[in-house]
Amino acid sequence: MIDAAKQLLVESGADDLTMTGLAERSGVGATAIYRYFPNKDAVLRELALETFSTDAWMSSIPELESGDLGKFVEQRIQQYWQLYRQEPFRVPLRAAIQSDPELGALDRADTRRVAAEMAHTAAPFTRFDQEALELRIVLILEEMQAAFRLAAHADLPE
Repeated sequence: MIDAAKQLLVESGADDLTMTGLAERSGVGATAIYRYFPNKDAVLRELALETFSTDAWMSSIPELESGDLGKFVEQRIQQYWQLYRQEPFRVPLRAAIQSDPELGALDRADTRRVAAEMAHTAAPFTRFDQEALELRIVLILEEMQAAFRLAAHADLPE
């Protein structure tokens, strides 16, 4: 069902995602869909939580030497861009997350969690205190998401 929801998001966006369409694409009856998801918002929530879980690797930073931080960040950005290219459902899901207050709150909390973990590891290599570094990382992550959405819509190469 989750894979079917991803396909439907790519084909028609979150606004046109319906429980009936999801049931048809999943090959199950409408009542079966409602056993797992009470409504479309629950489907979108599950997809969002899955992407947050999948993206958890972003915050894991290996032991670094002082000169490796820049290279590491560049590699992570490239890896994340590839993820956006490989999983096109992320673009319409991002739009759905931004338009739903509950999903938006979950996204902001996840971004803050990732930023805190990254800041904790990167702090020894910067001149910023933990709080200032977290704020900068949150801003960078948000800008990166926006750039990826724009690039994916424009179908830009790497």
